[in-house]
Parts: sequence; C-alpha cells; structure tokens
Amino acid sequence: MEVYEDATSYSYKGFSKKIALLSQLPPKVNKNVDRIMRSTFGDFYPYITFRDGQIVNLKKYFADSNALNRKYGIIPKYDLVFRLKDTLSAIKLYTIFLQLDEYGQVLHINWPRAHPATNKFRDVKSVEYFVLKKAVEFKFNEKGYTVHFSYDKGQEKFFWEFMFPVIGGEKGERKDYDVIKVNWQRNDENNYMIYKTQVISIYD
Repeated sequence: MEVYEDATSYSYKGFSKKIALLSQLPPKVNKNVDRIMRSTFGDFYPYITFRDGQIVNLKKYFADSNALNRKYGIIPKYDLVFRLKDTLSAIKLYTIFLQLDEYGQVLHINWPRAHPATNKFRDVKSVEYFVLKKAVEFKFNEKGYTVHFSYDKGQEKFFWEFMFPVIGGEKGERKDYDVIKVNWQRNDENNYMIYKTQVISIYD
C-alpha cells in the first residue's frame, strides 16, 4: 500500500506559456501560491517541490472559434504542478495540481482542504488490518485481493479500495469483485462502504 502517482496536466497548446519556476508568476500570485500550499498541506509542506506550470492566455483562448468545444472544464489562468514525496509515510510520489484564476484564487486542488493542519493519515497497516477484519466478517474471498488509491474531488477525501475477487465471478473477460472502500483519514465504523463491481480482467 503505497501512493505513487506521477501524472501529467492538460496541455493548452498554443494558448499558454510554460514556466519552470514559481518566480515567473506575478509577485502577488506567487505569494498567494505559497500561502495556499502552506495552509493546505501543513506538515507535508516541506516535502513538496514545484515541477512545472502554465500561464494561460485566456483572451486568446476564448477568441478561438473552437474554445467552447474543448472539454477542459473551467479554464485556469495559472495551471501549476507540484510533487509531494514523503519517505516517512505511504506517499512515495503524489502529483499535486493547483489551478488558479487570474486573481490567484483556487479553482481546483487535488488535496483535502477542510482540515489542512491535521492532514495526518492513518498508518496503512492499520487500514489494511481494519479492512481484512471486515472481509472476514463478510466472508469475502481474501485470496488475490488488490488495493487501489484514489482521491474523491467532490468529497475532498482520499480512499483506499480493496477489491476481493468473487469466487465463480468470472464472466468472459470480466470479473466480479466485492469492494471495501475506506476513507484514509478515518477507518472506523462510519467511514467505509461495501459494494460490488465488475471490471475487465486486465485491470489486475
């Protein structure tokens, strides 16, 4: 159970300027970025480095006849990418996307902001112990289970999904799984869910 996500951001080809340093941002925006990162990441802040970014020319972008047909969602003025590496936790590499409007306000960040100072996650061994105990309780097949990590943007929460293959649940190229999904910040009786799913076998 380790987090290793090296992702890439959108490319606004022809409508943005690439930057390699935060100092290339306007001073007020740069200062606000530092404030946002410090307040959001708390104890994780020292383990974060800037990777790259884009400054989008919004006027030029929306003057293009195809602009509204592109599926980018809300277009940020500043699209920044950071990396978090914390060798003392399960986060070996996590790519952070911070998108800001022209005033430096947050449009999107893939990290919980509700309780930034307490972004301490449970030890993954305790999470695994909790889930496997539940798997025994519900008589799931523990042989060959897989674990997947995800961030829920709507809930602003990190989850671990444990997928237990259902015996006899093969249907051609698809397999049935019993799934236990746990909130990483809390793994008690009120913060897990159980459901079934079917995925293509190569998902393993």
